[in-house]
Amino acid sequence: MGNRTCIYSLLAKRFQTFSTTQFTPENCNGFQFYDKINQAKNEESTEDWKGLNRIYNNFVYDYLYPNPSSVMAFLDNHDTNRFLEDGNDIAELKQAVTLLLTIPRIPQLYYGTEIMMNGRKNVSDGYVRKDFPGGWAGDAQNAFTKKDELLFKMKYSIISLNFCIGEKIML
Repeated sequence: MGNRTCIYSLLAKRFQTFSTTQFTPENCNGFQFYDKINQAKNEESTEDWKGLNRIYNNFVYDYLYPNPSSVMAFLDNHDTNRFLEDGNDIAELKQAVTLLLTIPRIPQLYYGTEIMMNGRKNVSDGYVRKDFPGGWAGDAQNAFTKKDELLFKMKYSIISLNFCIGEKIML
């Protein structure tokens, strides 16, 4: 077992902390991070409250939470525009996902973010909630293929780094 169980034991410890937390809208809402990162992605960090400074300044108030690591964070969800909106900027998405998975929060990934699904709510709710491509016989496109294996491995490497810094993990 050893290193193979590292991620599982750390996840269990994190969720144990999470499950014993007193839930209130103030300590489990991820919209603070969502708002800041979606504003910052279109700004230069030239002023104290713009760009990446906007995100940093959000974290300086962590002392207000009884347990900041129990706060959820997300880039997008079914009630918001997708992070990419109508774009396809992979560098922007990689930076945002890396930040999401390495900050001291509970990361929430909306399905499809890993394959760059995009959408805006002003088109329709269904545009943001499109089916994940593939998984059913006869689907024209299948995102569950070997060509995505590298992305899958990269995603789990980032998650492993987030939970097991300094330890070797065999996945």
